[in-house]
Amino acid sequence: MAATHTGTGWWITKPTGAVTPYGTAASYGSMATHPLNAPVVGIASTPSGRGYYVVAADGGVFSFSAPFYGSEGSHPPPVAAVGLAVTPGGTGCSVVDGAGTATTFGP
Repeated sequence: MAATHTGTGWWITKPTGAVTPYGTAASYGSMATHPLNAPVVGIASTPSGRGYYVVAADGGVFSFSAPFYGSEGSHPPPVAAVGLAVTPGGTGCSVVDGAGTATTFGP
C-alpha cells in the first residue's frame, strides 16, 4: 500500500500487479493484464502523488506516470525483493530484498 502526498488517498497492489486506488488517489495503470515473471510485492508513490512504482519479487520495477530509473528484472537479486522506496526528491528509487540489501537506481 502507498499513500498519496496529501494522505487523503492510497493505492493497494496485488501479487497480480493490479493496482486499486482509494480516496483521492488516481489510477495511473497497472501490470494486471501483463504476464509477470514474479509476483508484485510492493508499491511506492512519487513525492507529488501523481504516479507510482510497483516492484516484483524478481526486482522488476514498473513505473506509472513516473520516471523510470532502472530495474533488477533482468538480473534478479539473490534474495527476493520485498519492497521499494522513492527518494524524497523523486529522482530515484531503491529496491529492497529480503536480506535487507537495497539496490538504488537514479542519480
